Amino acid sequence: MNCIKISEELKNHFFKKTIKKENGCLEWHKVSDKDCGLYYHKGKRYRAHRFAWILHNDDNIDEFLVRRICKNKMCVNINHLFLDAQK
Repeated sequence: MNCIKISEELKNHFFKKTIKKENGCLEWHKVSDKDCGLYYHKGKRYRAHRFAWILHNDDNIDEFLVRRICKNKMCVNINHLFLDAQK
């Protein structure tokens, strides 16, 4: 389990790296790999959509996948994300 201290400053730092699209997606526009955006916090690498979930919900999601309803690989809009059990 990760213990990330969530603050408005951290949220602002994270979300200033996004651009809101007309379709409602909040696209990550910084470091990424071929599958999704990447965010680095205190020396640890996170997938950007997982970090967005952590910022809004709970950081104890190790057993879950964070998926997108919009299928946009760079979307971090919390309203487009949901938890799914790992297979």
